[in-house]
Amino acid sequence: MSFDLSLSAAEAFLPEAPPSNPAFYGSTHARSRDSVRWTPTNHILSTTAHNEIRLLGPSGDIGELKDVSEIRSSEPIYACEPCPILTEYENAVFLYSAREHHIQLRNAYDPEMGLVASYRYTNPTTEAFMSPRSLCFTPDGFHFLAGAKNEIALFDLKDQFNPVSTYVTGGRNRSMHMGGLPTGVRGLVTAIACQEQTFAIGTFERHVGLYDMRSMGPIVNFTLDVPSRQETNGRGVSQIKWSPCGNFLYLAERCSDGICVMDVRSGGQLISWLAGRRAGTMMRLEFDVVPTSDGHEVWAGGVDGKLRVWSNPHRGTGSQTFSSTCQMFEDNGKILPMGCRQH
Repeated sequence: MSFDLSLSAAEAFLPEAPPSNPAFYGSTHARSRDSVRWTPTNHILSTTAHNEIRLLGPSGDIGELKDVSEIRSSEPIYACEPCPILTEYENAVFLYSAREHHIQLRNAYDPEMGLVASYRYTNPTTEAFMSPRSLCFTPDGFHFLAGAKNEIALFDLKDQFNPVSTYVTGGRNRSMHMGGLPTGVRGLVTAIACQEQTFAIGTFERHVGLYDMRSMGPIVNFTLDVPSRQETNGRGVSQIKWSPCGNFLYLAERCSDGICVMDVRSGGQLISWLAGRRAGTMMRLEFDVVPTSDGHEVWAGGVDGKLRVWSNPHRGTGSQTFSSTCQMFEDNGKILPMGCRQH
């Protein structure tokens, strides 16, 4: 199934006859949205630069969205993730992490009800909040992973006390080094992507690791900090996505115009990079991996207000240019978050 790049933002939300593949784009003109995520009820969960979490839905007018609910945080929001399935609460719930707070689970449709649940994640020695920078539900929707500095934790949605398990990914002590080089995945875990049996993490220090979901043990880890790859160098992993087949990882970094394509079957070997993303900024510009009838596509927004598409990039090698582009904002508003969904 292919995507129609001529589809306008207004056409994407026709309530009477929604298209087969609606897409939503957030720009710097749309309340400075930091992220957008689809919920199982086909609403949009977004965070803003003003520490707000908003649930958006069709207003009834063509091309218009309305706020269904809104939550304001007193502290910066580090991560926000909707549950991929409908839960016993009969509505979409979402997790979010804020500075100096426990991880919170809320009902997206009824913020006034207060917390659905709160999950304790603190340093066992100092009792300081870990305040994870990344959250990711497992595919079954009953557990979630949280990424903090040099650590990942697995939580059960029904257990509000402590993590089910934690794993120290890396550190600066001697035991984490071999021959003067780090053997772990060091740094603040800023991105997590899950599959059925495996999950991948990326850090602000440009380290990447693959882990077994059951044991939380490492499978392989590698670094993106390779001097000979100047064209792919960035300033920390901002997003990770799996290919639909599960054999490839797509990694984006801040201040990088490329998206790295890694083959996990060969230990994370870089096979190609998607050039021309126009993402030379410390702001987090997102991308999405979209299944098609003959493979998949990668969609990415840029600081010039354009959406770029790479078709089946896992089949190529070296630098790959985009196959199509679409100007989403005439005044060059940045496409910051992006979400795609197939029906």
